[in-house]
Amino acid sequence: MIELRPASTHRVPILVLIPTEHCNLACDYCFGPPSRRVMDMATVAHTAREYAELCRVTGSARATVCWQGGEVMTLHPEWVRDALDCFKEAFAPYPQCTVRHQLQTNLIALEPAWIGLIRDSFDGSVGTSLDYPNTSRRLPGQSASDFEALWLARYRELVAADVTVAVIAIVGDSTLAVTPDRFLAHYYETLGVTQLQVNLPFPSRHRSGPPAGLRPDRFNDVATFMAGLYREWKERYRHRFYGLMPFDLLEQRLHVPQKALPCAWETDCTTEIVSVGVDGTVGTCDCWVLSYPDACYGNVGDGGFVGLLQGSRRRQLSARSTGLATGVCQGCRHWSWCHGGCPMRALAWRGSAEAQDPYCCVYQAVFDELRGITD
Repeated sequence: MIELRPASTHRVPILVLIPTEHCNLACDYCFGPPSRRVMDMATVAHTAREYAELCRVTGSARATVCWQGGEVMTLHPEWVRDALDCFKEAFAPYPQCTVRHQLQTNLIALEPAWIGLIRDSFDGSVGTSLDYPNTSRRLPGQSASDFEALWLARYRELVAADVTVAVIAIVGDSTLAVTPDRFLAHYYETLGVTQLQVNLPFPSRHRSGPPAGLRPDRFNDVATFMAGLYREWKERYRHRFYGLMPFDLLEQRLHVPQKALPCAWETDCTTEIVSVGVDGTVGTCDCWVLSYPDACYGNVGDGGFVGLLQGSRRRQLSARSTGLATGVCQGCRHWSWCHGGCPMRALAWRGSAEAQDPYCCVYQAVFDELRGITD
């Protein structure tokens, strides 16, 4: 049996598509390999057909395809239009399923043709990333400030075109040098961002050193920063309808227990996401496919999603939370919210996907603050 996403009886796992591993940036903390590989159109078409079949088998009425990389805008817009047509063709026999496409981009290669494509095929919205202070994201051979100036010009171009732009910020060592109020004011007040998501960096086997300069001995500082971020957002920005993930989603979960959590905290992230790399490798998410392809499920050409999602590799990862609940996480007051955290981070930091997420103390601080728990 293939499990549907816990929050809905009509939604299969989100498909994270990696059409290219090529990127036009040289970010210090990128977890992807240095590569220029591009998915061939036959693999795109086969992936689309297998995803449509998964929707048919599960009786799903909604599906989501997230286009990530690498950097999608290193591809030609017409290539992406052809790839989108593969999905239209694949889902044509299953019209009762609505497919939504989402785009994650660094914006650097934005041109007018992309703006039209975003409006036509990506709901008039994109996701992008900018850190503050930005010390890690840069173009090859250039400074972080050069990247930020170019990013800001592209961002303003999209806003002027009435495209909705959601921004992801990675918390790194440099982030901890600013206060939560200054951090949020930079995005909301200075840049005019209305939808912000704060993420913690992923380690990578392709780069040495801690991601974003964030060493484990600073995780308690991160916990303090994140708790303060929630307080600042709640007091100054929530009533003005500025979004801040994951906090706004967690607040919804307080009132609607069926609301899906971010993938890192779900009971079983393998029911939330399935990712396909440029060569058809299938894994839980882009982090798995790009960093640990040898720990993935197999190839979409060898059996499709229906077979791979019922295979032994996915079942083994799916059983992770059971071991944590009776082991290191036993008795945790936030178990129903965290479920041991992200298995990929556990694999990268601790050598085993069955281990506890190393950001545990950060999650504890966030959940304590959210639920008003004091010791």
